[in-house]
Amino acid sequence: MEVHTQAPTRPLFPSYLGGGAVFAVSLVLVSLVWNANTPSVVGHRIFLVLWLSGAAILAVLLWADARTPRGASRSLATFAIGLVAATALSTMPWANLDSALWYQVWLSVPLLTGLGLVAFRPTPRNPPGVDSPH
Repeated sequence: MEVHTQAPTRPLFPSYLGGGAVFAVSLVLVSLVWNANTPSVVGHRIFLVLWLSGAAILAVLLWADARTPRGASRSLATFAIGLVAATALSTMPWANLDSALWYQVWLSVPLLTGLGLVAFRPTPRNPPGVDSPH
């Protein structure tokens, strides 16, 4: 019986480039809004630092995608989801929801989406007769 195998294809945009792009864009966004005029400067900066931590975790997970065991990356991404979501909710100035403060939503939703895609992507299965590399 003849078995046909497909040669592995190279991705158009390697994950390490995606990780670098995520981190670079995150640094630019944080530097742009660091000195924003907000009711609570301390809460604003706490949000930015912890949001940047979540973005750094996503960048590391994208960077080390091929070399990281799936369980470790899923746990780290789930931790980052909780970190970013809890930070956004706890530092939101609920008494003064000005339109300028909704940047927390505009920054958090794309990051949480990326972390969710990394955390809950399906695990690839090996074809029968092929051993797992781990």
